Amino acid sequence: MSIPSLAALLSFLDPRPVADAYRAGMYRGVFRAAALYNIAFGLWAGLDPQAFFRWMELDPPRHPAIWQCVGMVVGVYGVAYAYAAERLDLGRPLIAVGLLGKVLGPIGLAFTVQAGEWPLRTLPLCAFNDLI
Repeated sequence: MSIPSLAALLSFLDPRPVADAYRAGMYRGVFRAAALYNIAFGLWAGLDPQAFFRWMELDPPRHPAIWQCVGMVVGVYGVAYAYAAERLDLGRPLIAVGLLGKVLGPIGLAFTVQAGEWPLRTLPLCAFNDLI
């Protein structure tokens, strides 16, 4: 088994358009939905940074501005997904950054739960933000 080259790993960044119209339409729908969700989550976390903690029956954070910052980052992902939905040919680097976040998010939550900082009942956050 050979190790793929960096060029092969990054081949998905190729700016050529998606080959078939059906797949392009599916990708656009998925990225539009992701954009709406991420922007909504960003607004929710930014405007009411205590809401998640009340919902999950967790102690409120001492520094809610950190959660507001998380909301801002997630909301910015939404803007990137909206752009990617309209420009599949140029949105691939933004999609790659989003994918990296989707991989690292569950890893971070797993460490947080394993360390006992958050209970298992917080997994819906990861399911909605990273897995769906």
